[in-house]
This record gives sequence, structure tokens and C-alpha cells, in this order.
Amino acid sequence: MNITLQAPTTDTRKNDRRKTAREGKRRGSSASTKRRMNLIRRQVKWNLDVIEREYVLVSMIARDDLIRLLRLEAIAPSRCTTAKARAEAADNDVQMLIAKEVIQRPKRVNGKYRFEVEPLLHDLRLFAEGKIG
Repeated sequence: MNITLQAPTTDTRKNDRRKTAREGKRRGSSASTKRRMNLIRRQVKWNLDVIEREYVLVSMIARDDLIRLLRLEAIAPSRCTTAKARAEAADNDVQMLIAKEVIQRPKRVNGKYRFEVEPLLHDLRLFAEGKIG
């Protein structure tokens, strides 16, 4: 009596069409992220004229100066009680604007990250009006 074992007929290995978690679709923003973006939008709208006046003849603005001029530390969440935590929250807000592609990525010049002023002002004006972001 000969017993032969056969391999299973179905392929048990994963094939090229594996399912990914996101499957190419972007997730929607949470409600807290939308509230945060609206808060940032109001702050940008309120302080945009300061950048227009101060940096009219300059071609680049440092990331730290942008945070200071937009006064993003003032809208830090209430859990940020120290100055360091407020500064980190403000830096996180700028990073969120970059990640959501509201403003362009800064360029590294002499060891500091700097934004070009003209495209930055254009993007921030559109963001303040609610046309992007």
C-alpha cells in the first residue's frame, strides 16, 4: 500500500495583492484636529499683517521668527503650563501646517530652517481666508 502525500492545492503564501491597513485611502481628520486648525487659522488671520510689515524687504524668514510673529504660543493648549511646553506646542502647530501642506517646507540655510517670504505669505493669506487647509 503506497501512500503519497500531496501538497495543498491552494497557495498558502501571501501574494502580491496583500491588504494594507489603509489601502491607499487617506483617513479623515478628527474633530480635535479640525478645531485646532480653526484656532490656528484665526491666529494667522489676526497676525498676518505683522509679517507683511516686518518682512517686506527680506527674502527669507526663520521658523522661530514665524512662530513668534504669529504668536502661536498664545494658543497653546491649556495643559501646556511651562514656557517650554508652550514653545513645543507652537512648533507642533507649524509642523501640522507643513504636514497638511498648507505652507511649503522650509529650507535649511546656515543651520536654521527658513521659509521663503513671498510663497509663505501667499499660502498663509489663502489659509486665513479658508481657501486651503
